[in-house]
Amino acid sequence: MPNPELLKFDGDPTRYLLFMANFEAHMENRLNPTDDALKLQYLIQHCKGEARKLIEFCSVLDFSAGYQKAKQLLLENYGRPHVIARTYVNKLSKGQRLKSGDSAGLVMLAHDLKESRVVLNHLKYYSDLNNFDNTAKIIERLPFDLQKRWLQFAAAIEGDRREPSFEDLVYFVQGEA
Repeated sequence: MPNPELLKFDGDPTRYLLFMANFEAHMENRLNPTDDALKLQYLIQHCKGEARKLIEFCSVLDFSAGYQKAKQLLLENYGRPHVIARTYVNKLSKGQRLKSGDSAGLVMLAHDLKESRVVLNHLKYYSDLNNFDNTAKIIERLPFDLQKRWLQFAAAIEGDRREPSFEDLVYFVQGEA
């Protein structure tokens, strides 16, 4: 079988959970439990940019303390649920408005919406996405013709005596994509 791909982490909070799960499965759990020096070196090696700069100094500490400190710093800076949730909300709500006919952009937005739904449900931060203001900002990113169709879609939902939700928006954008 081919060797598993070891991911790199650049400090994007939306990638933190994926990176740490990958690192723990393919490095931490396969190395000798007492070999914190090697774990620390691999952790530093698999980080880049801002994230690497944050933890590099941990190699001057005792290996066990250095490894634990590096993981703690990554968690505090990139892995806290509210940091991840804020990053997803900003990514979805502050992105560039899509132009009519931009099918690739719409597919990417649909992917981002689904990913954020899964991750924030996992973190129990789904209400940040289901917030009316955040949903409205995401809708503003849609081309005008899709905004009009969304209004019709939302009106039909309201006709069923419920408020349109983020889940409805995901379903709508996915269908349009």
